Amino acid sequence: MYDICDRESFNEVTRLCQQIYEIKGQCRTRIAPKICIPMVIIGNKCDREKHREIDSSEGEELARQYTNVSFTETSAKKNVNVEDAFIRLFTLAKMPAEMSPSLHRKVHPGVIDDETTSRKSLSIRRRLSEACGTIAPNARRPSIRTDLLTAQMRGSTSRSLIATNTGNSKCTIQ
Repeated sequence: MYDICDRESFNEVTRLCQQIYEIKGQCRTRIAPKICIPMVIIGNKCDREKHREIDSSEGEELARQYTNVSFTETSAKKNVNVEDAFIRLFTLAKMPAEMSPSLHRKVHPGVIDDETTSRKSLSIRRRLSEACGTIAPNARRPSIRTDLLTAQMRGSTSRSLIATNTGNSKCTIQ
């Protein structure tokens, strides 16, 4: 990502792209001789058109120099094309679009009472009203695997509490 109002930031992105391809090029094998690194080059602050130093054609040209690289301009301040940048990256990386931050949902474990068999089972359900996109500096979105492991851990804890609470004990502390 570079600032469209700062030539040096564009030059730094150019150097970073070259460096990434040089380093990843050393990782080639007989099985995968051609490297294909999904990247999106982003020109940020497109809302500051009056102060523009880098034309969008320069960003497009930089992206064309590499395979599997896309270009877009965004404005983080005005939330312009931010979602598009993520979707482009996930498309290039052949990842599901659901990985995009706006589509994240918390996964909550819950215990379902089955009235007919009178047994309790673990359920993982999505709360569509709660997005995980909490704004925090340097925060990382936990993976889906982390969500599932957390759900399993919470579920197994609640099941063990239910199982140990069937006797005469009044309080179980873990």
